[in-house]
Amino acid sequence: MRRVLDEALSKIQGADVSPAAFAGNYAFCLGILMGGCACGGVSEQEADEERARLIALAALYEVRQKVKLSLPS
Repeated sequence: MRRVLDEALSKIQGADVSPAAFAGNYAFCLGILMGGCACGGVSEQEADEERARLIALAALYEVRQKVKLSLPS
């Protein structure tokens, strides 16, 4: 599970990730965490830490997108 989550996280950290790809992989990461909690493969503390990481990545992605939009073409 850790390997799949790490792979999905790496896909949302790239500089040229499209909004659709980001949203899909973000949702995939959340699904992995929810499933991991449901089957006991991830503790609540681990899931909370990973969700916090996802929130930070989403905020960073949003900032990057706004910077791209504000730069002259």
